[in-house]
Amino acid sequence: MEVNYRDWIEETYQKLCMKFSAECDRIGDRIPYSPKNGKYVEDCSQTALDCWTNGFWPGILWQMYHVTKEEKYKEAASKIEQKFDALFDEYVKLHHDVGFMWLHTAVASYRLTGEERSKVRGLHAANLLAGRYNPLGGFIRAWNEDRIGWIIIDCMMNIPLLYWAGRETKDPRFTAIAMKHADTAMNMLVREDGSCNHIAVLDPL
Repeated sequence: MEVNYRDWIEETYQKLCMKFSAECDRIGDRIPYSPKNGKYVEDCSQTALDCWTNGFWPGILWQMYHVTKEEKYKEAASKIEQKFDALFDEYVKLHHDVGFMWLHTAVASYRLTGEERSKVRGLHAANLLAGRYNPLGGFIRAWNEDRIGWIIIDCMMNIPLLYWAGRETKDPRFTAIAMKHADTAMNMLVREDGSCNHIAVLDPL
């Protein structure tokens, strides 16, 4: 029996629109984490603004705005992006996951709306990520405190922020850092069978 993928895609799209429209009405510019009894109760913008997953919900909102042009998605995503500004001031709470946070918020906003303030936020985050680069070992440091030589495979999903910044500024340093880190991750984290370690602890010197 031949499967009609076009019908399946349309049906799935309509389900997504219904689900995220309702969720946007319920959550708005709050930042969900994990549900309790089927509801998102916690607002991470109040309890853990620096949580690494906080860019995911506004990222979904920007995707929905991209395909539907419904203003409520843009409004909620923009408000969350503005909340992240407080993290630039705190600074020490930020680590390698700034890519997860600002690529899906500020950079998404700039790509869709051309908002200059969003571009600045994205470049600020990219500079923070680039600032974690250890040129002695060719890697972007994961986390803070005493984990000076730690790297994590997750950072491979953060370095697209650096590639974007490199293209946007025409500054090759961002791209070079991303590529150097990717090479180190390939050499230190990926096993011969193609699987990978989660973390490696390197000599920072």
